[in-house]
Amino acid sequence: MNPRNLIQVLLSFKASNWKASQEKLDLLTLGYKADLIEAASNLKPKAKKKGPEWAEKVLPPEVQDEILQKFNAKRGPIIDSCLNTNSRIQKLIPRLCQRTSPTPGDLELQLDNISVGDYHTQGFGAEQYARAAAEQLMDKALSFGVKARVERVVRPSTVIKSGLVSFQVTAMVSDSIDVEIIKNKQESLRDWLKNCWKRGVNPRVYNPWLPPGLEDKMGLDYFGNEKAC
Repeated sequence: MNPRNLIQVLLSFKASNWKASQEKLDLLTLGYKADLIEAASNLKPKAKKKGPEWAEKVLPPEVQDEILQKFNAKRGPIIDSCLNTNSRIQKLIPRLCQRTSPTPGDLELQLDNISVGDYHTQGFGAEQYARAAAEQLMDKALSFGVKARVERVVRPSTVIKSGLVSFQVTAMVSDSIDVEIIKNKQESLRDWLKNCWKRGVNPRVYNPWLPPGLEDKMGLDYFGNEKAC
């Protein structure tokens, strides 16, 4: 099976795993509510209106806690199993993405929607950093021959008068799997550093663990230019 098809299989399995786990949790929640009502009905057998909220008012806290502990004992393993399985899948996908490339197409899909709020620590420079992050992702898609664009989006807000600003990155691809491939494809660290400085943003805002002096070792200045020998 080629990497592209395998990624599709893994993504489908991941989605079905979420769905199956949610269905189990939904059934378990119904059982939990039924247990509450049954316990409360034993205390108040003549009560006419019986529901979860009624049961919580009727039952002593210690009885509710006992039922809740039984519920959580069953709920925990379902969640852990789902998260562990999907975590293993998610670790495989980036590796597979390195072995294939996105396919250009006529389907415009969102790669990401980067909020200015994500960079609020940069003060008045927050919008610049959000835009630069979006443009970096756009450049990555373009490097594979995929048409991509960045659009500034403003959503109404009751808190911020000027609205909530974000930068939406979209690409023209053949399938949703191409979104995963573009986002997970590794790019040249040198090119990424160079483009950050050319856009006037400090790459260490995005990745604080970058070692000092890395640009010098890679022959770059802090304006995104090749350093003179």
